Amino acid sequence: TVRNEESRRFLVNIGVKRKIKVLPDMILSCDKEYLIKSNLILPFDTQQIISLHLTTKDDGKNNKGMTIAIKDIIKYSKCNTNTKFIIICDQKNDTMEKRALALCKKFRRNQAYVKFYTGPWDLISVLNQSDIVITDKLHVGIVSIRLGKTVFSVASHHKSLRFYRLIGKDKNSIFIDELKENQLLDKLNNNNLYNKKVDN
Repeated sequence: TVRNEESRRFLVNIGVKRKIKVLPDMILSCDKEYLIKSNLILPFDTQQIISLHLTTKDDGKNNKGMTIAIKDIIKYSKCNTNTKFIIICDQKNDTMEKRALALCKKFRRNQAYVKFYTGPWDLISVLNQSDIVITDKLHVGIVSIRLGKTVFSVASHHKSLRFYRLIGKDKNSIFIDELKENQLLDKLNNNNLYNKKVDN
């Protein structure tokens, strides 16, 4: 089993003779109930929760796409004050935790929170309680899609683009280096079920 048609063709071209199945990811075949093993409840009485899983360094120089993504998210947050943002870490890592805390400081007070990693089941519980998930990695996106969430991928690797194309959600994924100003903001506005739209 391989994740995409490109991988299947590659194996055929190098001479693999047995049948090769294309399946985007095994997690998509799991029952949702199997994934929900934590009783973690987010302490928010709010209309909308957006989880942010952004691991690419936002230095304003080398990773301009991440800087643009964060600017769009902050613009959206300023007009949607009843939306809460959960900045999630998917591992115990000092660098990731510092980036999450730095991102949290860009929001208004009490609008964003960091959820440090306490295990996979708590992470999945946070994703399950979210309305939208924005991620630059593949696996958080895969789990979120299985949970039925709207996912926007600002992909840091081409394998993410292939995955979203394979499941027919390629409009929800863009390579981070190609992200244009207001592109993510427009996606958030178009999926905003609760609050007002933000002008570009």
